[in-house]
Amino acid sequence: MKRFACSLSFLIVAVYLLLSAEKSWLLLFWSAACLHELGHLAVLVLVGGTVQRFCFRMSGAELQYCGNRISYGGEVLLALAGPIANLLCACFCAWISRYWPMDWIYRFAGCHLVLAVFNLLPAMPLDGGRVLRTLLEASFPMAGE
Repeated sequence: MKRFACSLSFLIVAVYLLLSAEKSWLLLFWSAACLHELGHLAVLVLVGGTVQRFCFRMSGAELQYCGNRISYGGEVLLALAGPIANLLCACFCAWISRYWPMDWIYRFAGCHLVLAVFNLLPAMPLDGGRVLRTLLEASFPMAGE
């Protein structure tokens, strides 16, 4: 199995954005997305999981993992780690902008906020959907488990 994958639709949209969008916005947004995924990765290491595969899809980056059975609380924390990383980065940008008021810092904070709020929507495969699914699984276990 490949450890890294990228869908054709993601590549087409990425090339389109590189050719048409303002490059500074793309750099800020993709940097915020990388920090989001690093949040997930940090918690994955803490709960004892390992990365099995990293995929880029139209819905965003997807970190597939394996390891010992992660608890429901660990699953929720793992799903929330990305949005929490974005919210912490947005707060840091807001704090630093008091001392270094630069336009790109405000835009970077905005990118982090947009990513955090969007990923908290309760729809799969977003982080909010993963949290909702995990909470439902914990509340209503399958018969015979």
